[in-house]
Amino acid sequence: MEDDLANGNDWRGRHKMNATETKYAVRFGSLIVEGWRFVPHSYAIVNMYQCLELMRYDGLRLFHRDLPFAFDHWRTAEGLIDAEADEALRRIVSCPDQMADVCLRIGYPYDLRPAAKARRTYVMITAEVRAVPVADIAGGIPLAQALSGNDTTIVTPSRWSREGIIASGAAPERVVVVPHGVDPTIYRPRSSGERAVLRQALKWENHFVFLSVGALKDKGLDELLAAFAVVHAQNPSARLVIKGLNALYGSAIFQSAVDRVCKIHGEHIGQAVWYVGGALSAVKMAALYQAADVYVSPYRAEGFNIPVLEAMACGLPIICTAGGATEDFVTDDCCLRIRSQPVSAVCRQTMGTCLLPDQGHLAELMSQIMNDEAFLDRARLVAPWRAHHDFTWERVVGRLLDVLFTTTPGDRESDTVCGA
Repeated sequence: MEDDLANGNDWRGRHKMNATETKYAVRFGSLIVEGWRFVPHSYAIVNMYQCLELMRYDGLRLFHRDLPFAFDHWRTAEGLIDAEADEALRRIVSCPDQMADVCLRIGYPYDLRPAAKARRTYVMITAEVRAVPVADIAGGIPLAQALSGNDTTIVTPSRWSREGIIASGAAPERVVVVPHGVDPTIYRPRSSGERAVLRQALKWENHFVFLSVGALKDKGLDELLAAFAVVHAQNPSARLVIKGLNALYGSAIFQSAVDRVCKIHGEHIGQAVWYVGGALSAVKMAALYQAADVYVSPYRAEGFNIPVLEAMACGLPIICTAGGATEDFVTDDCCLRIRSQPVSAVCRQTMGTCLLPDQGHLAELMSQIMNDEAFLDRARLVAPWRAHHDFTWERVVGRLLDVLFTTTPGDRESDTVCGA
């Protein structure tokens, strides 16, 4: 199916900027990016797409150093991006001969120490539970202690996450919001004819399909399955597709949750819930979004929630938790928000805050959206416009470079979200 549907990532066909076209080309210097590549984790995906965009700038000398994976069982995966982009990433030089201007570190656990070969250090952190657990910091020390005695700046993708980082001890002027993005050449709507072909290939053509993507933990899986059971009882053609990631997290969380809902609502519910656990290329991931009817994310904890943005870019109406990180980019004309309550939660021995989505309200919204053609049609137009206009990698990397090279601690717009 990928061969038939691939449109390709056209990063290589975009023009490179020069000093006459943008201020960035004359103000940039050298940048070392430290992070993960070629593994299906969101941090690695962010890193790879940011690097591909950074390679467009003639005025930037880009280097990359691979960080150790968070867990020993993680392995690289082939085909996450197209072959030419993959090769371009592998060609990035690993280390400069001289001191670099900036180091951007994207990995876990979070290492806040200044880079040895860079004048300034920036570290990406996501505070899903509105706090940064001590266990998440390299060395197992509190965030404030890790930041003391250095000028490391934190980059985070949402206001929700920024508030948690500040609550954990970071000075507000040292926490900058730069959102994540999408590649609009891959994550885009399909025509009705193309979508029909996709749905037929997936055997979805006779069903109303809800899709949910993620690592499953803290993503509201129990609430989603219970709500879907109610919806399915009223609408037998409804199906729920869960995209997990067995290579990193296994499938035990999904299977346990399905077993629980089947004990309450009957084994037939398990037959209406379809699970996809393999690592997929960006093109195949986009095909799932493009073929589905509605994207659902009743999350409890998120630092940004890239799948919601990807789904929007593909033209999917959204149902997601109200009040969290997605408030930075979802809008009422493409998203129905699930009522939620903030609740205290212990995460890796640190007290934080999660959002508890209202299961009954989720079921109502799922049933409502199935019969609201006007909202579905409007959302399919508005959602991709919003994603493609404000949250492409081109746009957010421009904001990132502005943070890394053209601002100082005294004049950063630390609470500004690109596109908001």
